[in-house]
Amino acid sequence: QLSMLLRRKFQLSTRNFRALGLPLLAPVVQGTIIGYTFEGVGEQDDLLKLIMFSFCLLTMLCLAGLLTLVVFITERNIMKHEAAEALYCEGASALASFMIDVPLSLLGASLNVMIMAAFGRLEMDLLGTILGWALLLF
Repeated sequence: QLSMLLRRKFQLSTRNFRALGLPLLAPVVQGTIIGYTFEGVGEQDDLLKLIMFSFCLLTMLCLAGLLTLVVFITERNIMKHEAAEALYCEGASALASFMIDVPLSLLGASLNVMIMAAFGRLEMDLLGTILGWALLLF
């Protein structure tokens, strides 16, 4: 069941722009816009601007899951109908979705942090700390 659902989820994700584009494209666009807003903040001595930069980055990552909510609700409705027909168990479907969606979202979140850090010109020591906190929030 799991291998069949993984294969199907992968094929559907590669065909559907919302399932593939939102977790990857939206964080890149958000990171570019917010990163450009805080361009060069890492080179300045203003701690307040750096705190605002970090807060914006972490808040964006907290709210990033809302972008894929529509896709998850649609997939859940389909899964409930198919599970009611006893085609597969709900746990296998949830695990297959987890195995495809989490790496995509993690890649998008990492790209977001890297783009914002590049625009902000953060020090490498600070980048590691912010990336760690960002992925904990993810």
